Amino acid sequence: MTLFQKKYRVESARLQCRDYTENGWYFITICTKNRDCVFGEIRNGIIGLSDIGNVVANCWQKIEYIRCYVTLDEWIVMPNHIHGIIRIERNDVIDAIMDSVVNDVIETSQWDVSITPLTTTNTVRQWCIPMTTEPTTPRLHANSIGSIMGQFKSVCTKRIHSMGYDDFAWQTRFYDHIIRDTKSLNRIREYIRNNPHKWEHDRNNPEF
Repeated sequence: MTLFQKKYRVESARLQCRDYTENGWYFITICTKNRDCVFGEIRNGIIGLSDIGNVVANCWQKIEYIRCYVTLDEWIVMPNHIHGIIRIERNDVIDAIMDSVVNDVIETSQWDVSITPLTTTNTVRQWCIPMTTEPTTPRLHANSIGSIMGQFKSVCTKRIHSMGYDDFAWQTRFYDHIIRDTKSLNRIREYIRNNPHKWEHDRNNPEF
């Protein structure tokens, strides 16, 4: 079963005319290496997160805290991947501030802000928190989607390794899609919300 039956798939080469730092809505999927199911398990359509899964969920929530021009929409952590919708909305003031940050470096301490851990007793909707092809290899322009996702993956990996899970790794690249209209946005939101219920037939499910 292919993701969205290819409705929202993108080619491996990014759109050459598209600036991936510009304002807009983006649908992101990041998988673990070899699609190892280490983030948790699904029972009766509900995802219960492991310790590693909680790290990923917490780091994802912090993206918009650290980057003032980013807003998180629908998202969910699945057993071996994370889906999320990200909105980039910058203005001249934000551009001036961000352009002054050398090499897009953000202090690690900013990732230490406390976020209440998610528990396995929550509902699927609580894990799909709205603040709300082939995988591509993005050029890491400052403040681009590639830069944001690269930092997210790096911080997650360091924290997970510090917990003793030395074998954890992400898939090298990630999947992305530019959301162009409200109809597509709502369809993708619905897809994310329903993901746990359809895990049995998910293309990322190693048992499918």
